[in-house]
Amino acid sequence: MSINHDERSPIYSSRNRLIEADDNKEKRRKLTTQPIKDADFNKKQFSEEDFGLFSYLYLTWLTPLIKKAYRHGLKLSDLWVCTEADSAEYNARRLEELWKDEVHRKGIHRASLPLVFVKFTRRRCTIAIGCICFFSLGSFFNTMLLRKMIAYAQSSESNVRYGLRLAFGLALSELMKSIALNSSQLIQVRTGLQLRCAILTLIYNKVLKFRNLQGKTIGEIINVFTNDGDRLVDACIYVQFAFNGPFIMLLTVIYTTYVLGPAALCGNSLFFLTWASQAMFSRLLGSFRWKAVRITDTRIRMVSEMTNCIKLIKMYAWEEPFTKKIAGIRQKEKKILEYAGFVGSMNSASNAMIQGAAIVVTFVIHMALGNDLNAASAFAVVAMFALTRSALIAAPRAMKLLSEAYVAAKRMQVFLQTTEPQSHKLKPDDDHVAIDITKGTFAWDQNEQNGDKMEKPDDAADIRDVDNYSSTTSVNGLFNIDLTLNKVLFKYLFY
Repeated sequence: MSINHDERSPIYSSRNRLIEADDNKEKRRKLTTQPIKDADFNKKQFSEEDFGLFSYLYLTWLTPLIKKAYRHGLKLSDLWVCTEADSAEYNARRLEELWKDEVHRKGIHRASLPLVFVKFTRRRCTIAIGCICFFSLGSFFNTMLLRKMIAYAQSSESNVRYGLRLAFGLALSELMKSIALNSSQLIQVRTGLQLRCAILTLIYNKVLKFRNLQGKTIGEIINVFTNDGDRLVDACIYVQFAFNGPFIMLLTVIYTTYVLGPAALCGNSLFFLTWASQAMFSRLLGSFRWKAVRITDTRIRMVSEMTNCIKLIKMYAWEEPFTKKIAGIRQKEKKILEYAGFVGSMNSASNAMIQGAAIVVTFVIHMALGNDLNAASAFAVVAMFALTRSALIAAPRAMKLLSEAYVAAKRMQVFLQTTEPQSHKLKPDDDHVAIDITKGTFAWDQNEQNGDKMEKPDDAADIRDVDNYSSTTSVNGLFNIDLTLNKVLFKYLFY
């Protein structure tokens, strides 16, 4: 697989230039660290260096565009041009280089497109995971400061400076949370869009080189470009929450054990059991997703066949048999989706109950051991358990989206692994000959112009000519063709 490279381009003509372009882009991004910068919104193209840090993080650079949309509406000319780093061409060539390296190391059949996706997004995903961990640290600091505030309010001593320091620290931690969460979401939304543009561009260029659809229907290809592409974007947006859970769990275990002692380990053990159940539910959801995708492709293929051959179906009055067959396929699809929804509901229900159960178990064991429980300690434990529960709520959705993205990547991998037709072009030995074919063989599908092969419904098996309406199994061909056409005759015929 290849994409035509422009040798005059300063960026993408080779792998070294691609890496050099990434380095230059990183140098330009350093300008974004300037807190405030005046941007010229009359420009047609914007990049990170055109905005200040706070404008970039809080998306205030969109304010002029939103005001214009509210007052006068937007035209196509009002929208800004996509930057070079976000363009489909740049990202497609970068993804193609990674895919070629994977194929070179493992072979075309053992190469893994999901692993290539990880390599494509790992730097930005690592930054996003770091940002969401800073968000968790901000929530942890909030809990510690609120515990100290409650203890300070209950004490008889008065220390204004100490109280102001606690209030300032609380405000600082909230600012830290806001910046970290916005940064994480902004990075991953952009990463997901870049990945989607890159893989869809590669598949589009690949499909254009096929002589036929290689056993795929138009509906299946459209499904890959729409549903599967969106799965990748959703997975990129939520992937950091899958890694945030263990980090929050570690903070919860350490801090609650420090506050209440060994009794907190009993409550935390319930969260660990929930993590194990979530792993099981994630595997079940992934298997259901794979089955549902296959049935959906079958249904889309059947509908496409009916659309292509609707005249023949009306002529033989096959409407009812085909309708029953499509309804049966849809019923199987609904059944799989209902099972997936049931498993997801069980997972959500277990997450809703786990916090209350962990609090009750922790406090009962703590009191049973003869320890005292004050308001500050109780609030800190409840707040940390609530933080852990929030991570548990986000983690199942992240795992579900990751499993669906894995299935989508495997479906896309089939297109990239398909062998492209090779063109055999040799210059004739005689300079006066324009075309020279010796013992040539040409073959084509008999009904290539009519679309895909349509399966016969069971209820129509008694119709005599039902097997004659489609003949994709047969191939027409020409064998041992010899043709010599000199240049003079060629110009006379075609010019």
